[in-house]
Amino acid sequence: MKQDGTFWSDEMNSFNHYAYGAIGNWMYKVIAGLDMNEAFPAYKKIRIAPKFAGIQLTYAKASYESMYGRIRSSWRMTEEEIEMEVEIPANTTAEIMLPYAHLNDVSESGKPLVSTAGIHSSNETNDGVILTVGSGTYRFNYVNKHGLRPIFTEESRLMDLLEHEETLKLLTKYAPGITNPPGIFEMKTKSLQELADLPGSKLSTDKVNALLEELNNIEWNLVLVK
Repeated sequence: MKQDGTFWSDEMNSFNHYAYGAIGNWMYKVIAGLDMNEAFPAYKKIRIAPKFAGIQLTYAKASYESMYGRIRSSWRMTEEEIEMEVEIPANTTAEIMLPYAHLNDVSESGKPLVSTAGIHSSNETNDGVILTVGSGTYRFNYVNKHGLRPIFTEESRLMDLLEHEETLKLLTKYAPGITNPPGIFEMKTKSLQELADLPGSKLSTDKVNALLEELNNIEWNLVLVK
């Protein structure tokens, strides 16, 4: 690469790096939650299950032009409410996860779920409400009982817990010495789930579960910038 940022020649340099594709893939599958059931290729059966991150990210949307038509997932979170809108193309079905929702709180376009054509089944789990739907456009609203405080899961990385004094204190409670060098340099990008399988981390699965329970019960004094 030249000093001005240009390449000497494009004959030996690729402009299609998978590193950027990996980021895009993560944004589609994790943030927007747009994915497919791998047992049914080409998005014949769609999965939409976004991961929320509290005040750090309160809005996302993504769409994909499949062979059946456009698939779209968008969501918006406020302190009081979560709104999620999805578009499912013809001749497909979708499994939709509404994180942290309770069946009695969910409405679709202002109506109860039982009154909505196209919803084949609904089930409440510990993680939220799972719906099976046919083709169409749906707008779901429900109470945001978690508010906008940070949300931690097994997929949270060690570095995420280093950002706040409150989380760092809990981390060192369950894994004394985990922030000491040189080990921290190798482990900081790993998820809590990965650390539970790493002997040097001092974090077992039971400790991770206990840590997550305390992390998600922290009383935050957060200010939302609008």
